[in-house]
Amino acid sequence: MKKNWDGQFQSGLQELSKEETVAIVGGESLWFWVGYGVGLMGYALTHASGAQSAGQQAANITLN
Repeated sequence: MKKNWDGQFQSGLQELSKEETVAIVGGESLWFWVGYGVGLMGYALTHASGAQSAGQQAANITLN
């Protein structure tokens, strides 16, 4: 069920200013990219040698 917004905010809620919105979005974006970089570095380090652990080999066998 879709309702049309009547332009009124619920009690206690308010619209954020442009500066607050940019700060929130920028901060979330920053932590996303930091997490992505850490994950990518971890992936590169664990897969750099090409050798796979026994658990990884078992997972690959079950997926194939």
